[in-house]
Amino acid sequence: MEDLQTILIVGAIINFIVLIVFFVMAGNIAAIKKEFTKSLDINDYVEKSNEEKFIGNKEKAEEWLLRALYHLNKSIEQAQKNTSDYYLEESIKSINIEIEKVNLLLNDLK
Repeated sequence: MEDLQTILIVGAIINFIVLIVFFVMAGNIAAIKKEFTKSLDINDYVEKSNEEKFIGNKEKAEEWLLRALYHLNKSIEQAQKNTSDYYLEESIKSINIEIEKVNLLLNDLK
């Protein structure tokens, strides 16, 4: 009977430790995802470019779009370092779509 109680107590302790490790890992994944999507969000750059274009400052508008391209290229580098092979291809595809959009905007400026 004592052995059964000992097994239950040890099992409960192990389950508690696993639960703590799970939540720590989930927090780390959320932080990584937040950092990755923050660098992918180029809408701010495009918005500032549109604002400068509206004002009539095409050079500054082009500068904002070039900054967006720079950050997208950095995002590809981060994805290659931090992403598994399965997600790498999808990540690079989505970043390349954003790069194409920015390139179209740059071509419209010229």
